[in-house]
Amino acid sequence: MLKTALKPRWILSLVLAMAIAALFVLLSQWQFSRSQDSAPPPPSTTEVVRPLTEVFQPGVPMTAGIADQMVRMEGTFLPDTRVLVQTRLQGDRDGLWVVSAFEVDGSGEPAAVIPVVHGWIPDPDSSSQVPESVGAGIVEGRLLPSEAPVVQRPVPGQVPTLSVAQLINVWDVPVMYSGFVVSFETALNGSTAQPEAPL
Repeated sequence: MLKTALKPRWILSLVLAMAIAALFVLLSQWQFSRSQDSAPPPPSTTEVVRPLTEVFQPGVPMTAGIADQMVRMEGTFLPDTRVLVQTRLQGDRDGLWVVSAFEVDGSGEPAAVIPVVHGWIPDPDSSSQVPESVGAGIVEGRLLPSEAPVVQRPVPGQVPTLSVAQLINVWDVPVMYSGFVVSFETALNGSTAQPEAPL
């Protein structure tokens, strides 16, 4: 058997098989690198405020090139949609986000809704100190991707994560964006306000 394996023909076959295997390894590495998501845009690009309806469409998954984009949108805050998102850190303090539904003008028919984060509060009782946003307004903030839903015992008026899939059922709206906006500035009835408890 050793004499057969040492014949030039079999040694050449072994070398050829190893070369083919190495080629396939290189090709698989190339294919894997090509399948990765595109790199996020440079920070200078995302810091330019752009209309939400120009950079992102409802019902479309958010890519790395869209996430963190500063956006501006006009529309209407829907009444009775305030929810608190649990387990939000502000430095080393645990608290909640105050979130409400915003119907975006120019997003289609019917108009799509996007969650807007107004700010951070240390406990649920503090939510009464943050005025509820209702009616027509203009929001400027950072666009971020939806979080994954988490199953846990429900708490009235609270959700465990900022999951669009969960909020679409809580708010009972037909169309939603697959992301949310952290508001830096909100204008209601002509008056502009910064978040009471910024993130």
